[in-house]
Amino acid sequence: MINIIAKHETHLLKILKISIVRYKKLSIRHNKLSSMLIQTHKIYS
Repeated sequence: MINIIAKHETHLLKILKISIVRYKKLSIRHNKLSSMLIQTHKIYS
């Protein structure tokens, strides 16, 4: 019984880690895009 719970917890942790990594990648990409937009806006204004 304890074994099953432990396996389930490790699975959840894996999912959590993957989602955090994906979120970080997305936020980095978003930051790059927003900074690019700000730079282009400065150039054209």
